[in-house]
Amino acid sequence: MPWPDGYANEVTETRFNAAQIPRVESYRGFIFGTLNMDMPPLTEYLGDVKGPLDEWLDFIESMHAGKVTRTFRINGKFTVLE
Repeated sequence: MPWPDGYANEVTETRFNAAQIPRVESYRGFIFGTLNMDMPPLTEYLGDVKGPLDEWLDFIESMHAGKVTRTFRINGKFTVLE
């Protein structure tokens, strides 16, 4: 635990160990954890944000796969000023 002096006295490493999070789910490589067992399933909780999140992740994945190319054409005159 970084900077343990900045936490309340009852906070200890073993009590707040990530391995002790009772509910963990993943979505598209992101890992979510909650201490609230009454939360709905992750995909239900994400709701409408899944669409834009999926679009963004698909775009990022396609960039890493080399599928995205960008071409810019500029019709202009360039002048070098000294």
